[in-house]
Amino acid sequence: MNLALIPIGRTNKTHGVDGTLRITIEDAFFEDFVAAEVVFLEEGGHPVPFFIDDRWGSGDLFLKLEEIDSKEAARPLTDKVMYLRREDMQHPGGTTEEEPHIFAKWIGYTIIDQTAGPVGVIGSVEELPEQFLAVVEYQGTEVMIPLHEQLISRVDHKKKEVVMDLPEGLLEL
Repeated sequence: MNLALIPIGRTNKTHGVDGTLRITIEDAFFEDFVAAEVVFLEEGGHPVPFFIDDRWGSGDLFLKLEEIDSKEAARPLTDKVMYLRREDMQHPGGTTEEEPHIFAKWIGYTIIDQTAGPVGVIGSVEELPEQFLAVVEYQGTEVMIPLHEQLISRVDHKKKEVVMDLPEGLLEL
């Protein structure tokens, strides 16, 4: 079974003695996390589902998973990337198929290549079976840029910027 998993944050360390984890969630996925019943953590190179028992906090966030009832049981789950299934993600703002819900929040953000500098503003996002593409006008031509995690260096939601390390020649295609 091939799950479409989206990284939303990470577990940091244990908190207390009852198996609670201190976590970090990307701002863009906070609402999706709050609505989720299941998160996935990688164990042995494979995603493993964990049912959420409770979550709380403002500033520091905490997560209690079902069947994880001690600090010792929680310790192997620390410092892991946390994922949600794509189909479990919410559709904020009533997004449509023309605006895939995962990256629709980035429409209007500026893509900045670490080498070439500003590329352009994301006008729309196209969803293909294997990936999402940002549609950007670059030097008078519409170009499609893969929104792949290996190309994205960071996202600054305050500045509305997506900093990427684009492969050489991609903008000339």
